[in-house]
Amino acid sequence: MKSSNSRNRNIEMSRIAEILEKQIDVDHSPKLKAWEAGDEDTARNPTPGVAEQHRRIEYALEKLFGEIEGREPSERELASVMERFGRSAGKHLLATNPYAKKLFAGHLFRAFQELAVDEECYAVTVYHPDLEVPTPIGVSCEEENAGEELKLVEKDARREFRRLLSGFSFLAIFDFSLVREPRNEASGPHDAKFSGLPHHHAIVFGEKAKIEAAVKRRLKDPNGGRGGSKVYKITTVLNLRGWLGYMCKDPRCTYRLIDWGKDRKMRRERMYAPQQTYLLHFYGRITKPELCMGSGLGLEIVQRAVETAGGSRRPNH
Repeated sequence: MKSSNSRNRNIEMSRIAEILEKQIDVDHSPKLKAWEAGDEDTARNPTPGVAEQHRRIEYALEKLFGEIEGREPSERELASVMERFGRSAGKHLLATNPYAKKLFAGHLFRAFQELAVDEECYAVTVYHPDLEVPTPIGVSCEEENAGEELKLVEKDARREFRRLLSGFSFLAIFDFSLVREPRNEASGPHDAKFSGLPHHHAIVFGEKAKIEAAVKRRLKDPNGGRGGSKVYKITTVLNLRGWLGYMCKDPRCTYRLIDWGKDRKMRRERMYAPQQTYLLHFYGRITKPELCMGSGLGLEIVQRAVETAGGSRRPNH
């Protein structure tokens, strides 16, 4: 158990970290450019970097431990809990390990190079609003059930994505965002109610017009997303490595739908400890390859990436 001096020192360091974080927000050029471009949301709520995300997970788990055990964890206990989220554990490609994103995206990128892929392809995102998950944010200590709910949701989302993109080669990765309900905006993110929005990020091979026509034809309502927004996006892959990195990301922010008439967008917000601990439980020990699926050339790429990574857990075919 930590002494009062240790706790005071941690509080002091936490305050110093907050000050440094504010300085970084001002000095970091992408965030500064966001301010200059008028994108206040991106500047105020930047996606945490790897080290910052690791620190936030540690804080969330330390707080969770205190709520369950009624005391602060020892340094050894906290280190044990955090082991699977560390840099050296990134090679195991745990979906919530912040260091695994870059590693797995690199494996996919190398697979593209080794297979000499030069086919026309597009970045596709498909949301699954019909599979939206009511999310009870709070303490969860049912470790033995961790990841089970995600497996059920992912299975249904995978089936729907395959139906929409039937006939095309693709590689896709399942993702899950926490979206704050607007009716509680005044109470702030700590008291807000959330729901989980399942979706897929993908690379689809083929002509853009044919991909979009197939998706629109097979969707019940192309504008059936939150606030009447589209449930799919199709864009040109301008930076393959960058898009693969985005596909492989772990959840680091929450979102809220902003409706400005015709202009609707998901506004990024900071993820606090209760939402962080929920997602860690929701994902459990599921790995990034387990969230992948592919068909045709896309399946070849995913399988090559998993083999390169030396993983035993295969992607969904």
